[in-house]
Amino acid sequence: MVRFEPGHPVANPYPVDSADYNKRFPKKALKEYKRGVHAERKVERDEALAYYLSVLKMAPDYYPAHNTSGFYIKASLNRRRNSFRKCSARSG
Repeated sequence: MVRFEPGHPVANPYPVDSADYNKRFPKKALKEYKRGVHAERKVERDEALAYYLSVLKMAPDYYPAHNTSGFYIKASLNRRRNSFRKCSARSG
């Protein structure tokens, strides 16, 4: 992890301690997020996305779930778009 000295132009002037941040959310949501991370490590993308979306229903402001679910949704759309392009190129 890259750490910047205070005053560095890229340094975050408002650092957040993840332990303090997580205290704001239901324990069930945090457990669900960990399940999503575990599914992600097993490369079970659809299962991981389902967990992350479940977290957002319980804790709509939990930004790690927003970031990760957004990544998977975008990746899924890209795969589908590429698949569509390949199919349309073959038939055209």
